[in-house]
Amino acid sequence: MAGYLAATKDKVKWNAIAVHPYGNLDQVKGTLDLDAETARLLVIMRNNGYGPETPIDYTEGFNIKELYVPEWRAYSGNDGYVAGKASYDYGWQEFIQTAQAARTYLMELKYWPQLRSQNIWLSRPFLDFYFSPLAVCMVPNTLGHLLAQPKFKADVRNNGLIAYVFEDGEGRGVAALWCAKDGVENGFEKGAEVTLGQTQEELEMIDLMGNNRKLSFSNNKAAVQLSPAPLFLRSKKGLANELVELVKAAIK
Repeated sequence: MAGYLAATKDKVKWNAIAVHPYGNLDQVKGTLDLDAETARLLVIMRNNGYGPETPIDYTEGFNIKELYVPEWRAYSGNDGYVAGKASYDYGWQEFIQTAQAARTYLMELKYWPQLRSQNIWLSRPFLDFYFSPLAVCMVPNTLGHLLAQPKFKADVRNNGLIAYVFEDGEGRGVAALWCAKDGVENGFEKGAEVTLGQTQEELEMIDLMGNNRKLSFSNNKAAVQLSPAPLFLRSKKGLANELVELVKAAIK
């Protein structure tokens, strides 16, 4: 991109910047940091005369582990197994595919609306062997309900624990928390448990499938189990900044 923009500087003014950020996620299993790489793209653009008025489209991306689900991981129904050898771990693969897609979108929402689109490159099929929709189909649905008009507030990271906090269109805080560690991603280790150190009136917890989960506070503390799949905390209207501080105290 640096080469393209430098070569066309003072010759062509592009209406948008389109990039394929394959191999970018949150540094789990050797991936590049999608957040840091997006920030680097903005620097490249700025150095070539493109500011926040120029939209960015990630016209292809994702496909971190060549996750062709469903059963047997056979691509397009053939028996070539282009995604790797036949495996019985398709349930875990479907879960990780879903979790990684959600994390991709959440990290990109930090740069919305300038980063206006992402086409996560998911090869077919989108139904499993029993003609049921894959879990990944719920990701845009859940995020669309939780973060239809997101305003980025903060991101917090510590030793593979990651949180992105936004304010939604109704002024409520929405924090997405997950664990990005190789052992956890492989299913060999349990995800970290974090402690919310104070109560917040009507604080909700919602999972990636859009289900409400119970937060149990005792002595002004609540334990929250993290996994590769983002878990969401939502505050009352006007308490987005307080939610940021709550998350910062938990991920330390």
